[in-house]
Amino acid sequence: EPVRVGGHYGLEVSHENGVIVKRVTFDGVCEADGRLWENKKAIANEARILRILAGSGIAPELIEQHDDYIVETYIKAEPVEDGEQFRRNIARLLWTLRHYEIHHDDLTHQNMFVCANSTPVAVDFHEAHLYDEPCPPKHRSPDFFYLLKWAATVASEAHPTPDTPRIIRRWFSVCGSLRDGNSDPHRGLEDKTLLDLGCFQGDFCALAAAEGMHTTGVDGGGFRTGEDSVQIAHALWDGMHGKMTWRKTDIMDVTDFNYDAVLLFSTWPYIVQTHGKKAALELLSRIMQQLSRRRQGGKLFFETQLYGDGPGPDFLQTEEDVQAMLAQVGTPKELVRVHVAGRPAHRTVWEVT
Repeated sequence: EPVRVGGHYGLEVSHENGVIVKRVTFDGVCEADGRLWENKKAIANEARILRILAGSGIAPELIEQHDDYIVETYIKAEPVEDGEQFRRNIARLLWTLRHYEIHHDDLTHQNMFVCANSTPVAVDFHEAHLYDEPCPPKHRSPDFFYLLKWAATVASEAHPTPDTPRIIRRWFSVCGSLRDGNSDPHRGLEDKTLLDLGCFQGDFCALAAAEGMHTTGVDGGGFRTGEDSVQIAHALWDGMHGKMTWRKTDIMDVTDFNYDAVLLFSTWPYIVQTHGKKAALELLSRIMQQLSRRRQGGKLFFETQLYGDGPGPDFLQTEEDVQAMLAQVGTPKELVRVHVAGRPAHRTVWEVT
């Protein structure tokens, strides 16, 4: 027996014989969710988008298309098994949508599933459109906002995923600062540039690339002896390299900071340990000097451990100490304080201009 799993007036969505069937039961214009719908046009549009995304792994596969119904593969929900893999698959989903220049326009929790191997899959593309197609958005915020908000909630309920919600909250703060009121939900960060100093395995570079940014990740190797984080990043983000560049080098050897955004997240204390406080402060000064000379300006996004939190230096006891230090090289603005799971500590993301 078919089991109804969704839909609205004039459109029934049912699970039957192992597939999803979306069937039009009213052909005219109807009102649902406070908006007017033409259901045959809606399912035809969904079929068109699913053809574009065929084989991508981020959406159902279209099986059949008819005038008054379409048939899609059934998406079976699974628990998140690996929070880190889940977070990285989210970045790949966003990148794939951007690659095909598709705006879903309704990536809320009702339209997202977690499948095998912690893979997120989006459904219900009847409102989706290509970037160059005129279509008033259902939501004022872009796809990434709703998708990452859902991902943070899902990851918080899974184990072990302590870093995933924290990484997402930090990226939210960076995106919000860089968009700075840009009303275009598609191209807000398109072709902006980002440098991640201490990129580790490239998560922030991947999230930035998924937003259309050109990114450079710099890392000296990794936390563990013999680890090559840059090589791991190459392998992890294979297929997304068109907008991603990697450099394996000491951060102190970097001389070009001419980017829209420079990230220093949880990296600075290690620079202090290796090169000393004076050299680390001089690095901040060099970064800000170059950013201030950019015609459009540039921003440093800074986060550090305080004393008592891992490698946090003894001269940074409070966030007020961090603010005073950053004020020596620019104008700091607190964006967000993020709790560190498993530690009696938080870390603050600062924007410095």
